[in-house]
Amino acid sequence: MPDEATTKKILTALASVSYYEILKVPSGAPLESIKEAFQEFALEYHPDRYVRESTEAGELAAQIFKRGTEAFAVLSDSRTRALYDEGLQRGQLRYVPGEAAKAAREAQMPTEPRSLEDLATTPKGKAHARKADRCLLVNKYDEARVHLADAIREDGENAELKVQLDELYTMGGFELL
Repeated sequence: MPDEATTKKILTALASVSYYEILKVPSGAPLESIKEAFQEFALEYHPDRYVRESTEAGELAAQIFKRGTEAFAVLSDSRTRALYDEGLQRGQLRYVPGEAAKAAREAQMPTEPRSLEDLATTPKGKAHARKADRCLLVNKYDEARVHLADAIREDGENAELKVQLDELYTMGGFELL
């Protein structure tokens, strides 16, 4: 069992290593290897092994064990492991539920909202989309839907404009066909 100084160093080091490094397994390790590695980790750092040590040593061991338990929980579940691996590629050493999905959404979102005119691609489509944008600014949703439908027709069935039109219908309480 490591002494108190070594335990402190280990705890500090855990902040800068991945779950794979905590459990000392390669990133492609199968579940069985992860289970074995966690058992070895638990034998070394389980807080019950430190009951005869100082309170501080016991608390440090508990913190280390907690981090190892976190690593095992994430790596032993295929879904969370995949999300963790995605986050790890972005430099995130810890798994935070929902963080991967949030990062993916943010990566797909444009930095500024785009107007309907920006979504249109043809000159006539842009002209109708610009009219729809103006109608939306003054809450004339019925007129905006008409102009947006014209923009879609002129723009060769633009999928992004169709999504916006669907949202306009939904906002107005209309059911889509």
